[in-house]
Amino acid sequence: MRLFFTFSLWLCGVLLMAPAAFGDETTPIVATPAPPRIAIWEPQISSVPDANGEDAINIDQDRIDRIGNWLSDEKVSVTLLTAADIRDTTVFNTEKFDAIFLPGDALVRWLVGPLRDFAQKGGVLVAINARNQPWSVPLVPNVNGKWMAQPKGKRMDELATLFGTKWEPLSDENGAGAHYFSDLVQTNLPVPKPIETEEATAEPIEPPDYSKPVLRDFLPAPKVTVEAGTILKPLIISRKSETNSTEKTPQAFMLQKESAKAIIVCNTAWSSNFEDGGYAKAPQFWNAIARISQQWHQGAINLNK
Repeated sequence: MRLFFTFSLWLCGVLLMAPAAFGDETTPIVATPAPPRIAIWEPQISSVPDANGEDAINIDQDRIDRIGNWLSDEKVSVTLLTAADIRDTTVFNTEKFDAIFLPGDALVRWLVGPLRDFAQKGGVLVAINARNQPWSVPLVPNVNGKWMAQPKGKRMDELATLFGTKWEPLSDENGAGAHYFSDLVQTNLPVPKPIETEEATAEPIEPPDYSKPVLRDFLPAPKVTVEAGTILKPLIISRKSETNSTEKTPQAFMLQKESAKAIIVCNTAWSSNFEDGGYAKAPQFWNAIARISQQWHQGAINLNK
């Protein structure tokens, strides 16, 4: 017993002296930041027919899955949720998730309440490809267990009202042809990965010149008017052209009214992959959206300042 006690005192002394002895007393222990926690609604349907059987609403499951894969590739925590999951507060809440990504046009009517509660508690609602007023077309289940636009259903304004916004339909008048990342997006882009080659060392990637447009393409947009008390902050600055700096409706923006927060992305161009011939920096953009959502939810971003 005495021998063990003596050895223990010696060992403790060695451990206490070790940093000084090895010259390591200034080496900080850096914690790895927790990844953003993102829920994604999995609608489990590729298109939504209207009352006449036509595809009036396009819910692109492949595009939603693609965004989820882009996030997972950068170690973002991604969880696919069904409508029933979102309705269950033990599964979906602000303690477990920073944000939820949803198709922008349509929404299951009985999800308005759970999503409103999530937003009012500081969670971020993210609209994917919101061509018009987001989450305004009501969806109901059909006899086959699929989602369809509610026949003669009145458009839902609850979430637009929650964020203090008024929307006018998609039009060329509000569109723009030159689109730039905001400073906030730029600072949250993942570090570009080196280009893989057959050589032993990979080629470094030159940082993009963000003074130039990240996308040169005319994209129509809705007109968005904000009420008193609502803050709108562009994430993609959309100008009429490279030679005309007149700003039009931003293709992506943050909305906040009181505690409720949302990010709106207005066009499918921002979630197109390389094979689509679309926007080549889409994976980086959506990862920036995930990081911004996390910081906003945690209070690191304050739009009131």
